[in-house]
Amino acid sequence: LRDVDSDVLVELVNYFVPYMYSPGEHIIHKQAVSVIRRGSCWLKGAILMRDAVIGEDMLLDSECLRDSAVPKTLNYVEVMTLHRTDLQQVCEQFPYFSRRVRRAQVR
Repeated sequence: LRDVDSDVLVELVNYFVPYMYSPGEHIIHKQAVSVIRRGSCWLKGAILMRDAVIGEDMLLDSECLRDSAVPKTLNYVEVMTLHRTDLQQVCEQFPYFSRRVRRAQVR
């Protein structure tokens, strides 16, 4: 999201939804990207903490290319989540941002 116009950022922020998880829960959002705001998770041998991103591969169209591992919470975790359908709505409103997202899908 570097160098994205402020109007696009404001629109994206409006679509982020907060979720809370208790210790030992799995964070399962297959069609979304989440940012950890508080707490920590365990994912594939690594500990994820504040500002870590989960599910950045949600941009990919093919399910088989996405990472199927899900993080498990170590303590109480708060995440902010952007669902793929909401991202698509923002892309429809801002065609130039849609082109950037498409370029990220191809990379």
